Amino acid sequence: LAKRPQPAGAKPFRSGWEHPGSELRGHFLGHWLSAAAFAWAGGGGEALRAKMEGVVRTLAECAGALGGYLSAFPPSHLDRYERIEPVWAPYYCIDKVMQGLLDQHAVTGSALALTVATGMADYIRIRTQSHIAATSLSWHWQALDMEYGGLNNVLWQVASLSGEARHREGASLFDKPCVLGTMAAAQDPFDGIHANTQVPILLGGATRYEVTGEPALRDATAHFFQLIRSTRS
Repeated sequence: LAKRPQPAGAKPFRSGWEHPGSELRGHFLGHWLSAAAFAWAGGGGEALRAKMEGVVRTLAECAGALGGYLSAFPPSHLDRYERIEPVWAPYYCIDKVMQGLLDQHAVTGSALALTVATGMADYIRIRTQSHIAATSLSWHWQALDMEYGGLNNVLWQVASLSGEARHREGASLFDKPCVLGTMAAAQDPFDGIHANTQVPILLGGATRYEVTGEPALRDATAHFFQLIRSTRS
């Protein structure tokens, strides 16, 4: 969006996570899409709805020009992630934008927002499957040893909405076994690790259970909830 014509008086961020030199950019817009949808539902008015619709249309134009890819940074950031090279959480930022689009669909009824989110889910699936074919599944799991938000959660939401097997396959590739597997086995692996990295993955596991009904994911979710109620609170 930064390369598109800007409104008169608009000024780019000069500092913080969203400034043009930051790698962690784009996720503020995702948060705005979610917040704006709920603000509109609470009586935000037609001016806010018009602004949301304008943002979603612009995002759709950007994604359409890039074969479904939608992000505030180039795909080369994902190349670095796949090579397990230093890069600042690209899928975390993508997750926030996708969640914002899904909230726009769920709350305001925007079919276009769902189309854009589904296109990005397909892009991620195709890219990840190609990467695994070129390397290995174990390399992919190793690459996930960084913060990637609740990407599995948004991908499972897309799968729930589409009912398509391809979306379930893509979502499952971000269900981190060392997190969800230990939860299903009633273990507690959380000492000394980053909560903001792990909790969204577990929420994704809960969404997967809602879609598939797998008992292991129900057990993982129940055990996580028990930990939160007891030793982790």
